[in-house]
Amino acid sequence: MGQTFRILGPLEVYGPTGAVPIAAHRQKVVLATLLLNAGRVVPTSRLTEALWDGAPPSTARDQVQICVSALRRHLRAAGRPGVLVTRAPGYALCLPPDDLDLAVFDRIEASARTLAREGRLDEAAALWHQALSLWRGEPLAELDSGVIRAATVRLAERRIAATEEAIDVRLRLGEHRELISVLMELVAAQPLRERPRGQLMTALNRSGRRAEALEAYRRGRDLLVEELGLEPGEELRKLEGAILRGTDGTPPAPVRSGGVAPRPGTARPWMVPADIADFTGRISLLDRVRKALVRPDGDAAHLMAISGPPGVGKTALAVRAAHLMRETFPDGELFASLGANHEGGEPEAILHRFLGALGVTDIPDTLEARAELYRSRMAGRRMLVVLDDAALESQVTPLLPGTPGTAVLVTGRPRLTGLPGAVHLDVGLMDAEQAVELLGSVVGQERVAAELTTTRRLAVLCAGLPLAVRIVGARLASRPHWTIKQLVDRLRDERHRLDEMAHHDLAVRASLAASYDGLDEPAKVLFRRLGTIESTEFVGRVAGPLLGLEPARAEDILDDLVDARLLEARRTEGQSVRFRFHDLTRLYARDLATVEESGYERRLLAVAP
Repeated sequence: MGQTFRILGPLEVYGPTGAVPIAAHRQKVVLATLLLNAGRVVPTSRLTEALWDGAPPSTARDQVQICVSALRRHLRAAGRPGVLVTRAPGYALCLPPDDLDLAVFDRIEASARTLAREGRLDEAAALWHQALSLWRGEPLAELDSGVIRAATVRLAERRIAATEEAIDVRLRLGEHRELISVLMELVAAQPLRERPRGQLMTALNRSGRRAEALEAYRRGRDLLVEELGLEPGEELRKLEGAILRGTDGTPPAPVRSGGVAPRPGTARPWMVPADIADFTGRISLLDRVRKALVRPDGDAAHLMAISGPPGVGKTALAVRAAHLMRETFPDGELFASLGANHEGGEPEAILHRFLGALGVTDIPDTLEARAELYRSRMAGRRMLVVLDDAALESQVTPLLPGTPGTAVLVTGRPRLTGLPGAVHLDVGLMDAEQAVELLGSVVGQERVAAELTTTRRLAVLCAGLPLAVRIVGARLASRPHWTIKQLVDRLRDERHRLDEMAHHDLAVRASLAASYDGLDEPAKVLFRRLGTIESTEFVGRVAGPLLGLEPARAEDILDDLVDARLLEARRTEGQSVRFRFHDLTRLYARDLATVEESGYERRLLAVAP
């Protein structure tokens, strides 16, 4: 996202090479206090209050100076020397306008309100979405300081108010059906807050669910009377009366804005799935996506291909990037899943959907004719096309617009090196710190903090695979009576680890199976038999004996497993190539071998290392 400092969530500092770690709690408290007051002088007395909650030691001033000196070293590492200045009676952080996420939020929030007042609702909605996407959970929750807690309470109120304003704009745009589930969650979280309850009543009424709208009012009234002894406010009472009278709640037709609005008479599709609220880390990857797709030259459509092993978060990265770039592509964003498990994943079917979204009613029958019409309709537009889970270049080629102003983002397990002009991005595993952060987002920061050491063990058992982290987090979130240690104990047994890594429709085994099922039979046999090897790393010559084939043919099949991202290959310092399983992939291969290779003798294991 480009900011050096982020406080709308856990405190984070980024430099040219990535995150700058600040381990000392006192340094983080001082930095957070200065960031909350960026551009203003913070007296030393205020910093001591933040550090010691009104009971500072006699050495407090010296200790503050030590913290400031250490912070200046961190800021140099972040490429921001000189921003922390000494000014009587304390210190100040003098930052560039977009260096702090809170400052960016302030700017976007103000612009969104102005656009909404002017009736430019599409633009306002896009800006509200951009502003709210800056939040990553409870701000600075990891810092134990009364001063910071008071500030974060105010920030939390701002976030709620911004969310309510964004919903008002979307209701004016007629998005009442899409908002019902969101509003139900907001009302459940803030049951005494009247504005989201009124918005829920409006959305339900406009969706033809009048009885539910009135029931939402009655539940709110009962709660207010019981908890506070108060009747609902005038606005909520008037809304109830309007619904009882059957007043038509259809919003007025939105005024389409100028500037970045779509061309008159054209459809503006938005097909990208919902944003990932607890998206964690990957800041440098998001920046690379943006730079690849939003370039100053207009000679050709921009194309990026994201690849990586199963469950590593390719789709989440693409969806997140699409939401962050929504303002850059004002004519809309198209999305399609190309995977074998998705109905309508063939290019012909996808072009039918895309043309319909672009306003075409008379759609040709053949692939060639659809592709030609699609390219014509995309010409002159500024749009993003996201193609998820591609296995072959031939799936992607008919869906490329090929005109300036458009951008295409493709995800797939194999490296689609045959796509002309594509910028390639390989997504790797999470590190342990990112995995713990994601667990905190899913499970709750307080629960993680209470068992931090055990949470780190859980992250290790997930082996850096975001899908596995999300699944175990979902299991814990659905079982608040479990300790994290209980789940860690269940995962220790390798024989049952993949069984434990499943929750509803998410499963690590199913994700791996999608790659395995796409292999031809010799590659499947080799994959299973490699699972019988105790070592996670081995040389290529093991493949021939395991298959009973000539070395060259066996190593070609080994490369098929690498292409499917079920194996990793690396060249050693001695220029030899070694292959290795991801920990969870090895367990999957071993499970398959147990079932399907029961008569296979492990007679050649000595060649594995």
